Amino acid sequence: MLRSRLLVIVVSAIWLIATTYAYSVMMRFDTRPGMAGNPPLRWPATSQVKLAKAQRTLLVFLHPKCSCSRASISQLQNLQKRLPGKFHTELVLWQPLNPSPSWNQLYRTDMGELTGTQVITDPGGRAAALFDVHTSGYVLLYGAGGDLQYAGGLTLARAFDLEGPGIVAMEQIMAGSKTTAAHRPVYGCSF
Repeated sequence: MLRSRLLVIVVSAIWLIATTYAYSVMMRFDTRPGMAGNPPLRWPATSQVKLAKAQRTLLVFLHPKCSCSRASISQLQNLQKRLPGKFHTELVLWQPLNPSPSWNQLYRTDMGELTGTQVITDPGGRAAALFDVHTSGYVLLYGAGGDLQYAGGLTLARAFDLEGPGIVAMEQIMAGSKTTAAHRPVYGCSF
């Protein structure tokens, strides 16, 4: 009887330690930012993506197979609702050079309520390379004159649909209370 009780206690302790360790590993991954790029301070003249002339342009780089991208789309929807008409959005979907026909299908269903958004495919990541973007969910905000105003993410962690400090920074930029380019971490999968 004592032996079986001791066995239950030992097994329970091992299970608790293993579960705690696994959770801490997952949380470290979820809260570790992706690779930060060094986006150009001015809109590249060679870009195939066009800069909006009359308003700001928001570039959102996404990997269609990254679960983190769904959270970025949700936060983008929130940003569009909070700042209607303040920016034009270009959703840049990374894809391999020879994708399967269903490669971007995941996104077509998740984009739901995005307004004023142009969807562009990025075969081989050419646009991502030009803008020095390496992580899904990376957002660049350029002014109508082509100056970089924001670089970073919208979410608080990987695959977590929680508002990050990037949303607040962009609201400040668009309200005119922040005049220097803001840089925030981005959480997502690498391209």
